[in-house]
Amino acid sequence: MRTHTSIIDRLHRLNALAPTQDFSARSRRLILASAQAAHSDTIPETLHAYRFSTIMVRTTLFAAGMAIVLTGLFYGSQYFSPLFLPGLNQDKIVAEADMIDNTITIQLSQLHYFDTTSQASAHALKQVANPTLSHLNTAVILSDTQQIQMLSPTDTDTTSQQIQDILKTLQK
Repeated sequence: MRTHTSIIDRLHRLNALAPTQDFSARSRRLILASAQAAHSDTIPETLHAYRFSTIMVRTTLFAAGMAIVLTGLFYGSQYFSPLFLPGLNQDKIVAEADMIDNTITIQLSQLHYFDTTSQASAHALKQVANPTLSHLNTAVILSDTQQIQMLSPTDTDTTSQQIQDILKTLQK
């Protein structure tokens, strides 16, 4: 039983222990200061949350505004491009490319015509410059005459009648 009574005595002595005045005052101040700090921290958190939400709203509105402006510029440039931006009009670019292609085709046909006529001119100049005068050769004249006589008068009459019929249909 000795242990039981000694435990109870020790508990009574520990119960009689009390903090000093200085410790009590300091503890009380720390507890009250921590409660005020906890309360003051909640106000800035809500203030930060308000500022964050304001920034998010402004950023979202700015992004939506930019999207609207860019979309408007894209579709507006297609609609107004014939007026303000002729280089962006695809129809005009295609028409210009076709015009350039036609010009090149015309120039190529002119080059072909020039080549053909220059060859004929060179051949004629060779014949004229030739002292033998093969274009007045009797054999050449006779063969040309035979080729012309091969066409019978009925063939030429038929051809001329066909030409007359075509001209009459074109006049109608």
